[in-house]
Amino acid sequence: MKLNFTGVPDSDDYSPLPDNDYLIEIASVEERQVSSGDQWNLKLAIQEPEYPNRHVFDSLTFSEAGMKRVKLILSRLGFDVSGELEIEPSDLVGIQAYVTLETESYFSEKHGKEMKKNKVTYAGWQSADAAAREVIQAPAKKTPPPPAKPGASRGAPPASGPGRKPAAPPPAPPNTGQGTSEKKLRF
Repeated sequence: MKLNFTGVPDSDDYSPLPDNDYLIEIASVEERQVSSGDQWNLKLAIQEPEYPNRHVFDSLTFSEAGMKRVKLILSRLGFDVSGELEIEPSDLVGIQAYVTLETESYFSEKHGKEMKKNKVTYAGWQSADAAAREVIQAPAKKTPPPPAKPGASRGAPPASGPGRKPAAPPPAPPNTGQGTSEKKLRF
């Protein structure tokens, strides 16, 4: 393989996106076991045209302390959280929503310096189906978005149409008990 790095800038980090609200699509959900219980790690694909191929991450932790946030996020994604809910990680994949991002600093052992990354705020999730793109109720410090490229639009996407996925997934299929990683949650 022959590579040409002419014009490719040097970089040792991936600069975070500006603090703001972004349209995302849940690209994947990875299950993990953590000390406090089960956790689903969400890979969120940014859907804004000025940030192609960018991803941010969030997680749902199914511990006693984490269930309040799980309930909040699932309700904002259109799930009925008024009682028990059976849900699998695959039920979240493809859902679009708006998330509020903030920049967080941390020390990187690998790079030997302070780095910055994006973090989804605690209550920073909102349905993409909202009639008007309301301000997400989270204590986030807002900065203006970067200038839009000519012809780009940051308006709310249509609720439906070609290429748009519904904000709420279809009802989960009946539990057959055959090797699924289904969660039965009680709210």
